[in-house]
Amino acid sequence: MNKANYRPEIDGLRAIAILPVIFFHAHIPLFSNGFMGVDIFFVISGYLISSIIFKQLEGGNFSFLNFYQRRVYRILPALLIMIFCVLLASLLLLNPNEIKQLTLTVFSSIFFYSNYYFYGTLNYFSAQTEFFPLIHTWSLSIEEQFYLVFPFLSFLLFRKNLILFFKFILIFFMIYSFVSMIKISITSIEGNYFYSTMIRSWELLLGVSAAIIHHKIKQNKLTNVLSFFGLILILVGFCLKSNNYLYPNLYTLFPTIGTFFIILFSKPDTLTTKILSYQIIVLIGLISYSLYLWHQPIFALYRNFNLTPLAPLDIFILIVSIFLISFISYKFIEKPFRQKKINHSGKILLVMIMLNLMIAVLILMNNDEIRKYSSNEKDMIELIDKHKSINEEKYVEKHMRCYDLYTKDISAESILTNNKNNGCETITNNNFPTIVLIGDSHAAYLGHHSFERYLKNEKLNYIQFTFSRCAPLVKNKSDICNKINNYVKNKLEEIKPDIIFNFNTFRIKEYAQNESQFIEEHIEELSKLRNHTKKVYLIGQIPTYHPSLPKKLLSMQSKNYKKFISIDEVEKSALQANKETESEIRKYKQIEFVSLIDLFCKNNLCQIASDNNLKESIYIFDYGHLTDKGAKHIYKQKIYPLIKDIKEIN
Repeated sequence: MNKANYRPEIDGLRAIAILPVIFFHAHIPLFSNGFMGVDIFFVISGYLISSIIFKQLEGGNFSFLNFYQRRVYRILPALLIMIFCVLLASLLLLNPNEIKQLTLTVFSSIFFYSNYYFYGTLNYFSAQTEFFPLIHTWSLSIEEQFYLVFPFLSFLLFRKNLILFFKFILIFFMIYSFVSMIKISITSIEGNYFYSTMIRSWELLLGVSAAIIHHKIKQNKLTNVLSFFGLILILVGFCLKSNNYLYPNLYTLFPTIGTFFIILFSKPDTLTTKILSYQIIVLIGLISYSLYLWHQPIFALYRNFNLTPLAPLDIFILIVSIFLISFISYKFIEKPFRQKKINHSGKILLVMIMLNLMIAVLILMNNDEIRKYSSNEKDMIELIDKHKSINEEKYVEKHMRCYDLYTKDISAESILTNNKNNGCETITNNNFPTIVLIGDSHAAYLGHHSFERYLKNEKLNYIQFTFSRCAPLVKNKSDICNKINNYVKNKLEEIKPDIIFNFNTFRIKEYAQNESQFIEEHIEELSKLRNHTKKVYLIGQIPTYHPSLPKKLLSMQSKNYKKFISIDEVEKSALQANKETESEIRKYKQIEFVSLIDLFCKNNLCQIASDNNLKESIYIFDYGHLTDKGAKHIYKQKIYPLIKDIKEIN
């Protein structure tokens, strides 16, 4: 864009977008909605790209070659340098499985389909994402996919003077994309639609709409008010408590409409333009692309190195490093390539692409030979790979009849129908006592590995209601979970079981913003079930490990792994949640508490395996889900004595 058309407030908007994104990935509490900055980028991109295309089409000098050449020089140089550095750093900081996954991400990032790669592999709001150096490339892929389609559509319709038809198509797709977003945010449990180009298209098209309308709006008193209102909308969006796990949703209107208003109504003399045009804000906006490229790799690689939550000093040093590296990237990579100050820049880019791909392929082919590991370390790496498959869709569908990962867009009705058809609600003999297990995925693995296995030969009816990412009994963020919970409550009232076991995590952010409030509400709802049963047991919080138990072990200096680990390695949030749960439950005589912390942890040591051969005997396969050995240990030590009592009574 030439200087005559330059709008400094747009760079200011970029600064408003990138800073919360950085602070969000740093896990600074006030910026839990910082990911909304990407929505601002989408609207800005739609506006700027369409403005360039429309102006050139109207002037009769639009060239596809020139357009895509500009995009390549704008996006690729800094991206390729960042990927190259990440690949080299990964050889030192990641284990073979993680390096393999990273190389696959490299391919998807260079060819701009990483949003679909992550759609099938990783929820953006899961704890794992903080260890993925290239997770942030999903948004670049969406933008590049938009750039592949939009110029051709604009060219065809402008050439044939179908401007009205173009506007109709624009409005139709924008509404269709927006309505699809609203529908899936209400009906989905999994939030992987976060990466969907179709769901995100309306944000880019909103920017296109701004490009069409902007030049028709003249400055007046109302423009000053509306542009400032847009800034307020953005700031409010960052502050609201939203259901980020199922995002984008209606809350996305705050950053997008706010950006739309600023683009439309900010004029040279409006207050918003003056605020966003401060030199320091504009400077941050100018380097925002490099800031976006470098912030996640630096955070992720450091977390892979350190494996503990970032301390305030860590955050400060890392953010200063991010700004320093980003400024260098902007000054010596972005700007020279964009302004074509580098000779043979096209050939250099081609070499950079080939170099990255060649390194990725070589790493993929020789992954096991890159670093030397002890036999114990190799066992732990195999363990990570082995148990990763346990949480995948194929394994769950084949082996776990009373559990569904919900990787498809389905309704509460279909989930409950599957549960019923799979025999998870069947009472085989009315004369036998009935035991019910309710909970989330943690309960599903406990039920699969122990209850189902050991109750087969007992004169008992066993019923299981365990649903992924659904906190039992209490109000959830997901409407599907709320429908499931209503069904389960009614079913329990109908069945009137002899024992109800409840097992779920109390420290996962998708359940509640306030952990203490969630614990109180959950126990209160659980106490009401006592009217429909003889016994109610709440199985307490299991010890959890950040980012996972196997990875935690790999990072320890001593590679002579034993079946005990220091309690200091357990997540503090898990210990605190267990303490709060145990304290709250004392208020209710109707519920008995089954402590797993007491089972696993004694004298400042926590047992993590049944023996020192961890590869075959470890209790937890990720951060807190049970293996068959872990479930068996809980069942034999804690559950069976309680079931034995009810059998003797009957």
